[in-house]
Amino acid sequence: MNVKHAVDDFLMYLAIEKNYSENTVNGYSYDLKTFEEFLVRHNRALELTEMYAL
Repeated sequence: MNVKHAVDDFLMYLAIEKNYSENTVNGYSYDLKTFEEFLVRHNRALELTEMYAL
């Protein structure tokens, strides 16, 4: 599973299962997408299984 898929699943979980407000989900979304952009800029792995391999 890659970061984008994991983020999308997590945001859906927050909205549907946890019933978080739209503003809260948007805040998480912004932060996690910023993190994903950071990984891309620094040529880091986007696959979750590769993130643990050093």
